[in-house]
Amino acid sequence: MPTIREKQLVMYGIMKEIVRVCDKHNITYYLSGGTLLGAVRHQGFIPWDDDVDLEMPWKDYKRFLRIAPQELPKDLFVQTFYTDPGYPNVFAMVRKSGTTAMPVSQKDLGIHWGIEVDIFPIVGLYRDQRLYRRQRKLAKRISDVLLIEYNKREAPEKNRSKPYLVKACGQPLSLRVKECSALFPLLTKAARPKEVGLLCYGLNYRFSAEEYANRVFLPFEDGSFAAPAGYDSILTALYGDYMTPPPEEQRGGHELSMGELIWDLHRDYTEYLSNTPAR
Repeated sequence: MPTIREKQLVMYGIMKEIVRVCDKHNITYYLSGGTLLGAVRHQGFIPWDDDVDLEMPWKDYKRFLRIAPQELPKDLFVQTFYTDPGYPNVFAMVRKSGTTAMPVSQKDLGIHWGIEVDIFPIVGLYRDQRLYRRQRKLAKRISDVLLIEYNKREAPEKNRSKPYLVKACGQPLSLRVKECSALFPLLTKAARPKEVGLLCYGLNYRFSAEEYANRVFLPFEDGSFAAPAGYDSILTALYGDYMTPPPEEQRGGHELSMGELIWDLHRDYTEYLSNTPAR
């Protein structure tokens, strides 16, 4: 079983390649979530974190998805629900082939399970509250539909909780992907928004667009990386008193939310699909 530090260094290598592509093509990115918190509080990884999060404005995110497959090293795979049918998330990941970071309970999902970096798109939120409520419902609908295959294994009752899910369960995956794609223009066309949100599992967090109007560069490990200038307000909204670490029992990685994971820095996830010994 690799150490947390060994995992972090693999993720950091992926992150640096992503940033290299962004810098080369003038694509705006920001450190996000726990990675942003790590930069501010630890000038690097949170010591117990096994995750890297980045975010990009919607237009930059789309450019990255178009450019990155040709620019990244061949062992890095840009994973979206377009490139990896059955992938259950609305946001992208960049995964490293030849490695494994696979939840035991999800090994049959049939997707790429290499060690990853998350990339969340930032979208403008409608000022009109009626449109904003519709926007949130659409974001939730897309996430629900993409999670159908996952929920078949983990929580099948969720697939029966809404009429549109019952209908979608009877559709082929290709049609579900097509219908989700058709909803994106309704989610991402807010003009001159005062607030923005991360398109991940919904639009539950709202941030002032001014907080993202400028970038600052923060030390992280042996480099310096872009962050929203309003990171203090963002981190406070996410974590409260973010400079105070959580209690020790709350310090953990993906296992706290995803159960047992198979980690391997040198063997491809496909080697574990037929046989999944505990790691």
